[in-house]
Amino acid sequence: MPMEREAALSPGSLAPAIDLDFHRRQIEGRPALVLCSGLIVGLVTPAHLLNAAIVLILAILFRKSSARWMVLAAFAVGLVLAPSPAAAVRDSTWLQGAAEIVSAPRRYEHYDAFELELAGRRYLAEVPSAEGISWGDRFSIAGVATPFPDEIAPIYAAQGVSGKVRLDPSAMTRAGYGPAFFRLADSWRQSFFAFAAGSMNKAEAEWADAICFRSGALPMESRDALKRTGTVHVVAASGLHVFAIALAFQWLLGFLPIPRWAVVGLVSCLLALYAVAVGLHPPVLRAALMSVAFLAAYLIRREPDGLSALGVAAIACLLWNPAGVLDAGFQLSFVAVASLIVFHKRPTLRPRTAVGLVLQRSGQLAYASMVLALAMEPLVAYHMGMVSLVSIPANVVVVASASALLPVSIGAFGLSLLAPGPAAALMSLLASPLIDVVRWVADVLGGLPFAALDVPPFNAYWLVAYYGAGLLLWRAQPRRPSSD
Repeated sequence: MPMEREAALSPGSLAPAIDLDFHRRQIEGRPALVLCSGLIVGLVTPAHLLNAAIVLILAILFRKSSARWMVLAAFAVGLVLAPSPAAAVRDSTWLQGAAEIVSAPRRYEHYDAFELELAGRRYLAEVPSAEGISWGDRFSIAGVATPFPDEIAPIYAAQGVSGKVRLDPSAMTRAGYGPAFFRLADSWRQSFFAFAAGSMNKAEAEWADAICFRSGALPMESRDALKRTGTVHVVAASGLHVFAIALAFQWLLGFLPIPRWAVVGLVSCLLALYAVAVGLHPPVLRAALMSVAFLAAYLIRREPDGLSALGVAAIACLLWNPAGVLDAGFQLSFVAVASLIVFHKRPTLRPRTAVGLVLQRSGQLAYASMVLALAMEPLVAYHMGMVSLVSIPANVVVVASASALLPVSIGAFGLSLLAPGPAAALMSLLASPLIDVVRWVADVLGGLPFAALDVPPFNAYWLVAYYGAGLLLWRAQPRRPSSD
């Protein structure tokens, strides 16, 4: 492939000039992006018919007939799969019958919660403890379903959840178990918290569980502080978690005399188990799928194309759960990764000293935090009504700490299966200080009166204009040559 063509299909950094033909080629040259664009527009068009204009504009801008047909076909599939809002519970309603658990149980401060399906409708169930309950389990239940508060009812309805129900364990009679793989993932999550609680104080254990396994058990003031600092993603099981675990596990396997395909298979299995343990949360599912794509490239010694992998992951996520297109986690996750790929800067010089390497990595982390802030804050403002003014410095510290905490904590848990004493010491000596750093940043920066700015509601089409303008600043960098 000529160098000019190779460079044209590689994401890069900020562009000094706008070249619309270049941007058209970037999308046309990646069928996964073409299909993903059409699918997303199709999924959201029934709710807002004006969105159909977006796919028409794309079809007009594309010069390849294959790209035009792909975007229109994906748009048609999106229209067919477009989710319909669930019929919301309006008044207290008695529920009784056979139900199936359709999400991973999640710990909160005063209760555990999961989604269940009964008579074709989904409900958010709250129980004092979900110990022993896993995704796919079947129960005969009895309880009272109540409506969500008016301000959040449309959000749950868009995700297919009709109402909530509080269940007493005595009103749940088990009728069957879910898949063994799901039970194994749930056992890992629950065992990790038990290990953390036995190795550090309760508050630190709650933070470790929240950061590693997306527990919702943090006090509300801590979650508010994370929102004000723009670091709430650290307890939302994001791509950061998946990539940190994948890299650490792959590094450990590198010390064993096993073939490359075995490394890829073992890392993929661990990521699948982790994704189920945190409930197949959209950012985790996206990151796991992308990681598998990158591992496949590692297997054949090729440099992967990040945007194509992102497009494939988005298509897989939306075909599995079309309602996910409206999920804030899905939107934030894909926008964040796309921005990092598009505006990625490769270092031009290799540091010759340890100090130089630390300074270079710190600069890269600061740059990535700036890119993420510019990419994510508009979406955060739309969904949460708030923009953090301290997110860049906060993320530099929090991301570095969380990236180290994840492999340390999960590695210590793995060690506890063989040597409980040293594992608990490792958790206390290494994980506890990292948790303290995250808590300190959230409490100190989040407590500043100017940490966050409240934003009034605004029309979502401002987001289309913002991200469209942002894409115009994109240019390419040449890829590294193949390792062969």
